[in-house]
Formats: sequence, C-alpha cells, structure tokens
Amino acid sequence: MKRYLAVILCVIIIVIGLASCNNGENPEILSFIPENDDNSRSIADLCASKKNITVGFIGGSVTEGNTYSASFVEYLSETYPDNNFTQKNVGIGGTTSVFGVHRIDDQLVQYNPDIVFVEFSVNDSSDKVEIYSQCMEGIIRKILRNDAGTLIVFVGTGNSTYVSNYENGTLPEIVAAHMAVAEHYNVPYINVGKELLTHISNSEEDDWYYYFQDGVHTNSNGGAFYSDVMEQYLSDYKFDIKYKEEPLTSNDFENADLFDSRNYLTEPWVVRSNDMLGKISEYNHCLYSKEVGATLEFDFHGTLFGFYCRFDNDSGILEYSIDGGEWKQYSLYSDFYTIHGKELVGFADVEYGLENTKHHIVLRISEDKNPESRGNTISIGAFTFSGE
Repeated sequence: MKRYLAVILCVIIIVIGLASCNNGENPEILSFIPENDDNSRSIADLCASKKNITVGFIGGSVTEGNTYSASFVEYLSETYPDNNFTQKNVGIGGTTSVFGVHRIDDQLVQYNPDIVFVEFSVNDSSDKVEIYSQCMEGIIRKILRNDAGTLIVFVGTGNSTYVSNYENGTLPEIVAAHMAVAEHYNVPYINVGKELLTHISNSEEDDWYYYFQDGVHTNSNGGAFYSDVMEQYLSDYKFDIKYKEEPLTSNDFENADLFDSRNYLTEPWVVRSNDMLGKISEYNHCLYSKEVGATLEFDFHGTLFGFYCRFDNDSGILEYSIDGGEWKQYSLYSDFYTIHGKELVGFADVEYGLENTKHHIVLRISEDKNPESRGNTISIGAFTFSGE
C-alpha cells in the first residue's frame, strides 16, 4: 500500500505540473486540476469555517452503490474529527446527467450541500455528447446559483469498455466532454476510473474482480481505491471555482426541473402511493393507469420532455404527440425484474431538441405493447421539462 501511495503521489505531482504548463488542454493528462489564486480554499479551510458539513453525491449506480462515497466520508470524519459530516447520496442506477440536472434541485441542492461530487461518466455516453455536456453544465450552474461557495468535484469512474482507450493513451469521448465543462468553471475532474484501470493493467497481483462486481460496479475494494485517489488529490487542493455569466454550451439546462405528476391528474388515471421504490422521496407516488386509450394533456416549456417512471414486465407503451405532430411511441416494458428479481424505476428521456418555447403534449396508453409484457400499465412519478 505504501508503494501504491508513493506511485500515486508521484503521478499527482506530474499531473499538476503538466496542468499548470498546458492549462489542462493536454488530453494525456490523467485528470484536470485547475489553477487557483488567492481566493481559493481547501476542504480543511471549509472545515475550519463551519462545524456541520453536508457532503452530496449525485450520479448513477456506481454512486448509488455507496462504495466510494461512504469510504470518502469516513476519511473526512477521521481527518477532521471536530466536524460533523452528513452524507447525502442521491445516486440512481441506470440514469444519466439528463435526469440528474432535472432532479438535483429537489434531491440535493435544497439541502445546501457544502461539497458536491458529480459522477455520470459511465452512464452518459458518446451518442448524446452535446446534450450531456449541456446537462453537466446545468448541474454546475444550479449548484453555484444556490451557493457560489459550494465545492464541486467531477468524478470520472471507469468500466471495461474504457480499458482500450486508456491503453491507447486516449480519453473516452464522454470523459473528454465532461472535462471540458469542468475546465470552463475551474471545477476539478478526478479520473479515478483511469487510475484504477491503469493500476489493474500494471498489477501482477490484483485482477479485475478484486475491485469490481462486474464490468462497471465497484465492490468495497474498488470503492476504497476510488476514495484513496480522491483523498490524494483533494487533501491539500485549493478550490477556486469560477461561475461564468455566459454558459459554455448553447442550452445549459439551468432551468430544468421535476414536476409532480399529481398536478396533471385526470380520469381515468389515479394516484398510487409508495409505488416508486423510494428512490426520490419527494416523488414516491405516481399517476397510474392500465386502461388502453387513457390520456393526459397539458402544456410545458422547454427543449426536452421526459418523465420519471416504472419499467416493469407488465408495462405498456405510452404514445405521445407534441404540438399536434405525429404520434410516437415509448415502451416502458422491462424484463429487469424477471432477470434480477428487482423492480426498476428510472428516467424516460422521450424527446430532445424542441424549440425553447411553450409546447402542448398529449399522452395516451397504446393498445400496442411488447409481446413479452403482461399488460399495458403506465406509472409516472414526475415529468421533466428543461425550460421555465
């Protein structure tokens, strides 16, 4: 372990040196650590300024698994024994930064976190790089709009598909995109995934399954490794995050939000309580119907429409038409329960790229369904609109 820490420390020194020489633009730099000035402060400075510290984590299943997050909060508690640390982990498996930017206000920002760790590097993917960049920027802007002094860290985790990138000396496209957003605001990006994948490749003792449950999810050993890397980077790091009046991207999703599905209740839909697995306590209820032809109709504002819902083996297909346009279909069927014995809730990112104005949408339960589905059930906990 001492040998490992020494290697990591050397890497950190090299990385910081390269960052200061190249302004974080060299794609071979392991992690982007921005420069800072006299207005900067460290976690130690934060702990010296207040006793009760809230540490927030938002991301996908890697974060929800609570391996690296719990380990890092334990490190904070041991390092700063005079402080009280409260962990607020709002990771939800299978979701991207698109859902993250819509739910962060209700789930995390309202609790006024002092430090926020953002992890979507494996759920965001190269198929929607532009959208994911906009949403990651929206997450930063929402946090800083609430409290400009909040410390923010982007955490880049890894999976088996990223191994070839790092062996070839390249960055996965989505990692590079996230890093660009972080650099714009002087937010540190810690690529713990690359550190671990490189360690495994170079190790003669440790193999993949010493650190991972599968191709992406860390076990306790992997979580501890991620946390160790974060500790090394952040122990003396001085944050100097810079809010920018002008966003980097064309649509930063700064006004993205969740809207309670109960506000759109109409017959034959009914409200069911405690039906969303408690993943979002504020939205653990849902609008429910299994009646073919049941409709919902309302106006919304923004470039994106989606909803938080159940995916199950009795779920049907929801048809929708926006502004009187063609009818499209979105299937909510999933065999996740059949395979894993667990129920699944998540985000349906239905429509992107709309004009940023008011729209009218009609939803209805289709008579069609997946051939494997046992029914036409639709359960919606909240709607997501990107505009005001």
